[in-house]
Amino acid sequence: MNGDLSSFGLEDQAAIVTGASQGIGQTLAIALAQAGANVAVVSRTRSDLEAVAQKVEAAGRKALVRPTDLQDVSQIRKMIDEAHQTFGKIDILINNAAW
Repeated sequence: MNGDLSSFGLEDQAAIVTGASQGIGQTLAIALAQAGANVAVVSRTRSDLEAVAQKVEAAGRKALVRPTDLQDVSQIRKMIDEAHQTFGKIDILINNAAW
């Protein structure tokens, strides 16, 4: 994705994107970073998330890689806690994961 997304005003916002390992979720995670947000990328497969995190960081933002099975409430709670600890807040949630 190319273009200047800074006009979206997301500088230093913190986002969680589920289903971020591919497709729409991956595109949204990268776009949020290009618009200034730090992004927690969430799905079940760490290796896929690592590739997305590299693109978030290439946009100059922080990335948190958090493999999570969204069918497990305890994993969801841990993911939210880790995102909050990493970024100090959570401003945006994109619940893109499909089951």
